[in-house]
Amino acid sequence: MGFFDFLKKKQAPAPPRSLPFRAMVTALTPDGVGTLTHADGATYRFGATACRGWQPAIGVEVEVNGLDPHPLGGLRALNISLVSDAQTYAARFAETQAEFARQRPATSPVGAPVTRPPPPPPPVPLKVRELDAPVPARQRKVVTTRFENTRDGLIFFREVSWDGRVVRIVAGRSSQKTPQLVDHVFQKHGEKHATPEEARTAFERHVTDDQRNFKTHTTAVTFLSQLDGPPKFVSNPELEAAFERASPESRGAAAQVYADWLLGQGDLRGELAAQGPVFLETNASALLGEVDYTLGSELLDLKWSHGLLVGATLKRTHLDSSTNLATFTAQFLELPLARFVTELRFGLASFESDNDWTKTLAAVVNSPRGSSITRLCFDDYTREECEISWTPFGDFSPYWSKLPSLEWLHIRSGAGGTLGAIDLPNLKTFIRESGGLSEGEIESIVRAKWPKLERLDVWFGSDGYGAEGNVSLVQPLLDGVGIERVTHLGFVNCEFSSELLAATLQSKVLPRLKVLDLSKGILGDADVEVMLKNVDRLKHLERLDVSENLIDDVDRLKAALPNVVADDQRDDDDGEYRYCAVGE
Repeated sequence: MGFFDFLKKKQAPAPPRSLPFRAMVTALTPDGVGTLTHADGATYRFGATACRGWQPAIGVEVEVNGLDPHPLGGLRALNISLVSDAQTYAARFAETQAEFARQRPATSPVGAPVTRPPPPPPPVPLKVRELDAPVPARQRKVVTTRFENTRDGLIFFREVSWDGRVVRIVAGRSSQKTPQLVDHVFQKHGEKHATPEEARTAFERHVTDDQRNFKTHTTAVTFLSQLDGPPKFVSNPELEAAFERASPESRGAAAQVYADWLLGQGDLRGELAAQGPVFLETNASALLGEVDYTLGSELLDLKWSHGLLVGATLKRTHLDSSTNLATFTAQFLELPLARFVTELRFGLASFESDNDWTKTLAAVVNSPRGSSITRLCFDDYTREECEISWTPFGDFSPYWSKLPSLEWLHIRSGAGGTLGAIDLPNLKTFIRESGGLSEGEIESIVRAKWPKLERLDVWFGSDGYGAEGNVSLVQPLLDGVGIERVTHLGFVNCEFSSELLAATLQSKVLPRLKVLDLSKGILGDADVEVMLKNVDRLKHLERLDVSENLIDDVDRLKAALPNVVADDQRDDDDGEYRYCAVGE
């Protein structure tokens, strides 16, 4: 295959990987936009401005030192250095220029190929005069520089802000018709530095680098109120317990009493309850302490109850993030602001194949909030961040006894984790989402003690990715053993779904179910015939979900069973071997 044949290949999605890494320039346009290909086939877009001290050429080996989300999807490579020796580079550069010359119209002037262009001059530091603006008494200064490019009716922007010890970066896109409405955010990133001076230096470095990639920029200064001294936080165990015990109907009144007391004591949380989340944005340093830099980037989806924080998502949202998820979790749950947090959702602890939430869960159970946590989800990541098959979850077995209030648990990962002896007296929902569920995990689920469980979803996965399930292993569940209160049962993403369907139709658990979820498996038209012969056994269900299977005869099934959900059927391209929906 020649160098330019890479232009015809379909680009593979880029998996997360550690920096730096090596790749080859496999495609390039005359205007300097190209593609890098890793040895495993993953591809990354890049522009000539990312090449430090050299001009790109097809066929040379490079080292990538940075990655960022690309506005058109995927990742773009940044800070690219040349690895190929001078002789190889000169030959490849000449070949590339010759190919560009052949691609030009005959009337276009063609210059002689250049064997080695001079390196571009270093960027001129961007002078931001606003950094030196005087600060009024009892206020603090926030400087924000916004860069913009426009293309095809869209505005692509990048904002860099300096606020004390914190630098924040936001990159996104909006329409030129409604520039104030951001329709897509590519990146949110926060950095905390040891001193304001170090943060200012980092800000200046960012804006100097960014000016090369954008046509226009503007800078604005905002002055916000500054506290005199450290913030004051107080405690009233009686009022706090009253809020926690309150019914949904009376919780608002209990929260109002507590917030009024906080206001009277000069506690910022009282002002937060009165003004709402916007107060947190302008007083993040006081209310979030050492994790203030994470707000909006790694501390997300805050959930409020009558002005009091009760839930949050914590995740590393940037490949180069230095945040340790377990340490971040511990710091957050120690905050007075987190006094009533009961719901937590987590993103990846690592973007590599060594993800491990063990220490994160340990931080939860050992925090002041551990015994009060009601909802835990380890599932907030996309396949672009990490494939499910690359994502182990760790060892959760030591911590069940420290979660007496837990009602909802969702774990999304591939093979590579230990559940152990599950004993959760108040759990109502358990979702184990997997592309390769091991026999050991199935045994833990079957033997679990969860007397209040109402919903159980088990995703089995593909044997090509470690799945070890079969009907005999789940027979106790089919007999209803240990799940006496379950009315929603999911045997999802299963490659023995035909056998499981037959066994479920004859099971003891089926008559008491309201929802049976057999989605994402390999059910086909032969299984439709089985269901049609057993309509009387299935018609009591409120929902029978067979979505994302391999069924063609959906209409006849729905006609006989109106409770059927059969959306998004997949094509059975390989009749010899059929796959569940989620494996990799």
